Amino acid sequence: MLACASTAPAPTPSANHADTIEFRRVDLNRLAAAICEASNEVRRADGSAAIPNQPILTRAAARYARRLAELGILSHRDRTGGPHGPNDRVRAAGGRDPVVVENLASAPGYPLRPGERIYTRRDGNIARSERGPPLRPHSYRSLARTVVRQWLRSPAHRKTLLRKDARQIGCGAAMFYNRSVPWFVAVQTVQLYEALRSP
Repeated sequence: MLACASTAPAPTPSANHADTIEFRRVDLNRLAAAICEASNEVRRADGSAAIPNQPILTRAAARYARRLAELGILSHRDRTGGPHGPNDRVRAAGGRDPVVVENLASAPGYPLRPGERIYTRRDGNIARSERGPPLRPHSYRSLARTVVRQWLRSPAHRKTLLRKDARQIGCGAAMFYNRSVPWFVAVQTVQLYEALRSP
């Protein structure tokens, strides 16, 4: 990982997420909001209620996304000195007595198929072949839907996403570079049973 971008704690819901991501000026709050919205689209399609965005959950998710991007790992347990598990991270962000579950994902900033090779052209653009046309980056919406599709393909992540006892959601995102290709880490934190209390 060569660089990491950070995010402020509160995504803006219901923004237009069709814009192409500009990696030099990526709006990680907007990406986090798009992930929450894509999650609720899937919940509604499954017959589950949409769940509201919760600022403390969002703050915890954003902090952990940054941490994962810095460390270059995807793990639900932080063994490097930060808050250890999902409930610990929500408490550290200001939540009281959280009962949360968490989804993690990582995805490139370009719409690629699993295992697809890509090339960095001489002009710095990313392409599917050495002389091919440059790839167009994801939009905020298409990247968010890519992340949610990853979760839906995994039985455990799908269960977390579609839980009937989910009450609130928070999403966070961070960007890092892997061999000059921008990648994103997404964290989704879901409060169960009752609304999260704050001190």
